Amino acid sequence: MLRRWLVPLYLFYAVPMVFFVAINMPVYLMADETNHLMRSETALHGHIIGKRTDDARSGGYIDGNMLGLLHVHWPLLSVVDQRMTTEIKQTGESVRWGGPPVFVDIPNTAIYPPTLYAPVIAGLALGKALDLSMDRTFILARLVNGLVSIALVALALQVAARGRLVIFATMLLPMSVALMASASQDALLLSGAALLVALVTRPIAQQRPATDAEFIAMAVLIVALSMSRPTNFAFLLLLLPLAPRLRGRISLLSVTAISTFLVVGWVILMAAIVQVQQTWGDVVPSMSGQLRHLLAQPFDFFRALYLTLFTGAGYWGTTVMMLGWIGWGQFNITLAPWFYPAALWMLAAALLAELLGGARNPPRLAALAAGTILIAAVGIYFIQYLSFSAVGGMEVSGVQGRYFLSLLAATGLAMPSLAHRLPQPWAGRVRQGLVLGVLLFPLATMAVLPPTIIARAYMQ
Repeated sequence: MLRRWLVPLYLFYAVPMVFFVAINMPVYLMADETNHLMRSETALHGHIIGKRTDDARSGGYIDGNMLGLLHVHWPLLSVVDQRMTTEIKQTGESVRWGGPPVFVDIPNTAIYPPTLYAPVIAGLALGKALDLSMDRTFILARLVNGLVSIALVALALQVAARGRLVIFATMLLPMSVALMASASQDALLLSGAALLVALVTRPIAQQRPATDAEFIAMAVLIVALSMSRPTNFAFLLLLLPLAPRLRGRISLLSVTAISTFLVVGWVILMAAIVQVQQTWGDVVPSMSGQLRHLLAQPFDFFRALYLTLFTGAGYWGTTVMMLGWIGWGQFNITLAPWFYPAALWMLAAALLAELLGGARNPPRLAALAAGTILIAAVGIYFIQYLSFSAVGGMEVSGVQGRYFLSLLAATGLAMPSLAHRLPQPWAGRVRQGLVLGVLLFPLATMAVLPPTIIARAYMQ
């Protein structure tokens, strides 16, 4: 029954919310959307790989009018509590394509391959072909990105053998909806991770090795996700017990070797020819300096991790920014304070329902999944400590809660099945109540998210 109704229910919630956010959020105001749009535009200009200049800039060429539109919207990003005005809206709608090519410095997105930008690139190309204004083209790109992401999540919910409820709950969080409604690679990072998790559950629940097709599909997803966020490479650990064979053309050794070559090769290539050091505020990060510091003081990272989680921005960074913190710069949207603990309880209910589910998930595989998620999570903090934090600093800087959404979608894999060890029908009734709560919770999101966006973006 759950499998039959879950996909239609997901579409009922996701389609209107993603479309509403994509259409009504002013362009450029999603998390890092400016640089993601510019990275997509550089790909249209032929920059499949970003370019590093002699003056320590990293990026590519874009239509110069994109900077003009950014200038129009800049008050929204730089002035506290600034709303969209009629003047800003009308001026923005008048900006069209056809400006001179301009090199733009986008160091945080120039290092990404164009793979997960494919829907955004297609949306930009279609908007130009239809002679749409620039801001309407960006909204079209958001909608294309959102549709592809929704389709991938729907496919994941359809094929998953277990963990469906956690995927459903995670993909309908306000932050997930906002990412799918943005012109950002984060949309496919999230939906692609959901599909990966779904594919992994099938051989586990059926207590068999993966088929050749399943194994290749999982490896392709891991490579695509990891080239854009290297910590996702930890998911390769989940393939170890699922390999159809140890040696051969399609085997554990061949697939892991090729995957490692592609991901590590891309990371090294970007570090060698594209990546530049990003400075912010008074902080001047240095990867080489941080590595030298950690060689001398190897426990300083763990000290910084502890201080960040428990005395710094721990709750904000790992809860509010993961569940629903929309926008960037001075244009930040947070939801009603009650929503965040309620969402946490809903996620806990989804995890408990997985524990009480009947699909098989042996404890050893659940432990492997839990270890994989932990490694990837710590890896996110470690990369940020190397690349974005002060050398020897007392906190890890630049960690965004949305980075953890893909890992949250995988937590269903870390839940062993306990249904066969618990008295029935008690466990079944408890699970039915938990499932009902999770399935109804997105109604709260639908009630809260749209009016909050309208109030922050437009109402004076």
